[in-house]
Amino acid sequence: MKKSDIFDKYLAGKMFIKSVFEKLGMIDITNENPITQYYKYVPDFIFMFEGKRYCIEIKTKFSSNLLGKILENFYEFIKSENVSGILVILDKVPSKYKKIVKEKYDIIIYDISNILYLIYDDENLQKDLNGLIGFSLDNVIPEETSIKLDSNKIKYKERYKRKNYIEELSDIEEGADKSKEYEVLLEKIIKDIFSNELTLFQRQSRTEDGINIFDMICKIKNGINDDFFTIVEKYYKTKYILFEFKNYSDVIKQGQICTTEKYLFETALRKVAIIITRHGIDKNGMKLAKGILRESGKLIIVLNDEDVKEMIRIYENGEKATTVLERKLDELLTTLEK
Repeated sequence: MKKSDIFDKYLAGKMFIKSVFEKLGMIDITNENPITQYYKYVPDFIFMFEGKRYCIEIKTKFSSNLLGKILENFYEFIKSENVSGILVILDKVPSKYKKIVKEKYDIIIYDISNILYLIYDDENLQKDLNGLIGFSLDNVIPEETSIKLDSNKIKYKERYKRKNYIEELSDIEEGADKSKEYEVLLEKIIKDIFSNELTLFQRQSRTEDGINIFDMICKIKNGINDDFFTIVEKYYKTKYILFEFKNYSDVIKQGQICTTEKYLFETALRKVAIIITRHGIDKNGMKLAKGILRESGKLIIVLNDEDVKEMIRIYENGEKATTVLERKLDELLTTLEK
């Protein structure tokens, strides 16, 4: 990962944590504390909560080496400023490390299980969290924090209301003039319905030749519990899924399949593409997609608007939207000729 990507992820994580604590009723007083400028170490945030100040340090990944590098400065600061220290790590942290840090430095570690506890009734923040981490939350059990929650402290009881994606999709006109609008909407839908299975969601990636562009690439999260993505990761040797969105007024043909196939290669752990277009694919295009699968093992799945609407309905009913992708894969494999 590039240094710029790591920094962008850190900033996104920082703003996410700020949102979490502010929704709990904490007040950001970071810029109101002039003493911090005299220290070599400057915390990410200082919050005021119920008359007490909390110093917050944020990290996106856990490692024992990381703890050793930051804790001494962190500890010196909180003791000098007489504030409580919370180290937030958007990762899984073994309980033994939490205990050691608490006993030695009087610093509390909030890991992913604690953050999940703090946002237990806010679906919007849960989706933001899913987009930040590189693993599935399916097996993460929320763990109570030192900040106790009750009805007076929780400021965000309103449930997240999902936009009516089906209506929005139907309202977009077909054709090149509305291609950007179609692309942006589908990006939102994919991020929403696959937030538990995919991460990264990098859009508009220009290839090294500087000419060709594919719409979005996503990374399969580690440790997910999903049949479709487990199959493509294990048997198609892919970790990254390429998405293309085509607002065509007709079915796509062989030419589009050929273009997409060029972006797929094994050394990049990218052998699977999903093309979403208004009316699907014609007979010759499907024949070519099967030929590519048979000859090179590259998997190209084509969805139309009705497939997308079905995925949305399935997801809103609390089930996995990947059942549609599984069915498409079954149809492709069971009709594949030698």
